[in-house]
Amino acid sequence: MKKNDYDLIHKYLWGELSDSEAKEVEERRQNDTAFAAALREEEEMKAFLKKQPAREKLEKASSNLGNQYFQADTPPKQKVKRRWLYGIAAAAVIAAVFLMTWLWAFPPTAQELYQTYAVHYPLEMTERSSGGSLAAIDKAFNSGEYASAVPLLESHLVQQRADNYALLYYGIAMMESGQVEKALNVFEFLAGGTSLYNEDAKWYRALALLKMERIEEAKEALAEIPRESSRYASARKLQRQL
Repeated sequence: MKKNDYDLIHKYLWGELSDSEAKEVEERRQNDTAFAAALREEEEMKAFLKKQPAREKLEKASSNLGNQYFQADTPPKQKVKRRWLYGIAAAAVIAAVFLMTWLWAFPPTAQELYQTYAVHYPLEMTERSSGGSLAAIDKAFNSGEYASAVPLLESHLVQQRADNYALLYYGIAMMESGQVEKALNVFEFLAGGTSLYNEDAKWYRALALLKMERIEEAKEALAEIPRESSRYASARKLQRQL
């Protein structure tokens, strides 16, 4: 086993590897007995922790490690420094156990994943045209005032019905201001068309479904994002975390 193999295994179990990296792990599982055993142990640990109260596991791990490394016996004077170093190492192990147990026992919720992945490119209406109203739209959206941006975008779309760029951001603004069902309708409309924003709309359709906690539908929507899309890597990573 290499020094970073356990980190690799952790990333594999939590879906943080690319498709090619995950495939390499699977191939190594078949050809490397020691790696396969370590991976199996980590998989069993993850499954076990999901079924047991996390607090009990944390307390047990802390108690066992504490008993092992922090004995009440006073060591000989010449060994004090070495025991002190062992104590530091043990504390690091305990901290690692706490962290790993917490991550395995409490995977991120749908809303936490949404907040992680719902990162929007700035709206740049004024880069495409001029006008005071467009500047106001940009300012409202980019400052996170999505509820204010919705009616401004709506007014613009009344005049510019074919502006799919504005329509995409109209959907995002509605999604962020709580009008998720309406936003989903916008994303589905764009995703079903042939505009330049087709792939972005597929990504945001998946995020809208995730925000509504319609997990299986979100997975299906993520699977529709093509490999050549700039959203592909994020889509695959999110899909593995669901």
